[in-house]
Amino acid sequence: MKLINLLLLLMLSLSSLNAQNISDLSRSEMLADFDELVDFLNDFAVHKDLNTIRLNIDYDQEFSSLRNEITAQTTPCEFRKILDRTTNLIQDLHCSSMGYDYLSKYGKFQKRLNFKSKEKSYQKLKAFEAICDEPKPKLTLPIIFSDGAYLCYADFIIENDTVKNSSTIISYNGSEISKYIQDNPDKVWPIKVDASGNKYNEQFYQYGSNSFELTFDAKGFRKNIDFNLMDSISLITPQQREISYYTQKEAKVIASEKHHILYIGLPFMDQSISKSLVKKIDSVTDQWKDFEKVIIDIRGNPGGSDLAWREVIQHIIPESINFDVNLKYRYNERTIDHYGAKKNTHKEHIPLLNNAPYWSEERVTITLKPDNNSLNFDGKIYVLQDPYIYSSAGNFSNLCLTNEQLVSVGGRTDLVGGLQKEPLFYQLNNSGLIYRVEPVLDFANVNQISDFAHNEVEISVPETVEDRFNKTTYEGSIYSEQFLFNKDTLIKLIMKQ
Repeated sequence: MKLINLLLLLMLSLSSLNAQNISDLSRSEMLADFDELVDFLNDFAVHKDLNTIRLNIDYDQEFSSLRNEITAQTTPCEFRKILDRTTNLIQDLHCSSMGYDYLSKYGKFQKRLNFKSKEKSYQKLKAFEAICDEPKPKLTLPIIFSDGAYLCYADFIIENDTVKNSSTIISYNGSEISKYIQDNPDKVWPIKVDASGNKYNEQFYQYGSNSFELTFDAKGFRKNIDFNLMDSISLITPQQREISYYTQKEAKVIASEKHHILYIGLPFMDQSISKSLVKKIDSVTDQWKDFEKVIIDIRGNPGGSDLAWREVIQHIIPESINFDVNLKYRYNERTIDHYGAKKNTHKEHIPLLNNAPYWSEERVTITLKPDNNSLNFDGKIYVLQDPYIYSSAGNFSNLCLTNEQLVSVGGRTDLVGGLQKEPLFYQLNNSGLIYRVEPVLDFANVNQISDFAHNEVEISVPETVEDRFNKTTYEGSIYSEQFLFNKDTLIKLIMKQ
């Protein structure tokens, strides 16, 4: 009995300590943390300079407005939301708040500016999550953005209303969706920009009020429908999956003898996966070499290490591939101290970025040589992508633009890509909250603002309502040989090349 009481007392003490860790934050401490975060972003967040122009964000005004929201009545949970919105303004997937689970597992591998990767470094962060985390919205609408419009790709029912596929969403709370996104860059994240310059996000409705109204248009008939983020909808045709990051689950190699295609599925940029794939490639090609095309499928690949895709490519190509690296940091004392103390950090004003000051790492050319057991395949290598690739997966796609043998096929991400460094992690002094930032921009082959995106596709195949519907409702695996070589739009196109 004494042991039980002792354990209860210990649990209550820990709970009280965690609560105290965040509830004791004063307004002056919150303001100090806010200023500390803004200084970190101003010094390291290169996408801030880009998105001043690309997304027309007035950062001084936005930061000032967010700072003014911090009052004596601001709760720690409200404060965390303000900091997250401040970080969202950078509009880069590598710039974000970081959670306890991730850091407790991988924190020791990350580049850190001002804290040690030890469990005690994350205790305040854990306390925030225990008290402040809220249920995620249940509402997920079947939407794709195509040709400047938000289209429903499936029929669904919400209470007494039925929305048909191909219906268009034309307004949010009575206003144009584009205006809502432009007015709320601290909430809608990430904002994408398509080839026509449209700014959009298919989940725009998840970033505003819990209750809202959407206006739908179906062949000239308009209907206003009220929603709540905790609503659930009923899909008339059951959905088997969502198409997003991580949709492709399994690394695989398929020999399609009928079509003379060697198919390689690369779901993550992880070296353990690439090494396994190389062995699978050898296992297949030891028995069969009659292929005329190679397909490397990176759809849904969220990134990881560039070494993974390089290892796969080097096992296939017949001759070396060269590509230039031209990465630049913001020019200031902190970036020079952290990244350039022993380097030539010549100051350079960038006209494309309103003459913002930058410095370059040494420009280099990277050479990918065929490995000793390369297939020495000299035909076309098609790299399949969709809007849900990022980071090192985007780097692989971008390589295709400068190499004749590699051909990218599929949909743009409409995000800013390019080569990158590891994100830099920073912990705020009073709250203990941790944020990360991407510290470099890729200037290779950049001649205008749109070139910074590094997300062009050589054979562009925009997704249609029918494509998304077929993939989400197919009862088998959409990465099975049956689906890939009979129903997959991109592979059917490649067969005709």
